Amino acid sequence: MDYQLDLDWNDFLQRYWQKRPVILKRGFKNFIDPISPDEL
Repeated sequence: MDYQLDLDWNDFLQRYWQKRPVILKRGFKNFIDPISPDEL
């Protein structure tokens, strides 16, 4: 599996990097969870 963050890096660095917490919802396009909820 090879995933890349779908993210505006300049915006991320200016707004969040070492400044405040952030949640990256839908950070990966076409993400397929490698384990099922039962396996958790």
